[in-house]
Amino acid sequence: MSRPGTRDLAWRFVIAIGVVSLFADFTYEGGRSIVGPYLGVLGATPLVVGVVAGVGEFLGYGLRLVSGGFVDRRGHHCCCDRSGHDRCAPDDGASHDGASHNGPGDGGRGQRWR
Repeated sequence: MSRPGTRDLAWRFVIAIGVVSLFADFTYEGGRSIVGPYLGVLGATPLVVGVVAGVGEFLGYGLRLVSGGFVDRRGHHCCCDRSGHDRCAPDDGASHDGASHNGPGDGGRGQRWR
């Protein structure tokens, strides 16, 4: 049996990432779709559900607008991307001093993020 070529491996990778993205979308959209009914089960009125959903969307888009302009002016895209990941990702038990991260883009050097 011959070893697959680089082109075949690249296509396999693209297809695999596409499948992962598909399942991530299933999870995300499925979770978003049950927020309203869940708030209803908790006793929220339709007005409260609408206000909560609307305020959440407004804050999310507003933060993207403000932070996008801020990052473009500073030019530290990787720094802001990493700090957003650190706030959203669960703690993996790694270093807690906050001084260095071995993350994507630092080449394993553990550079300080500004």
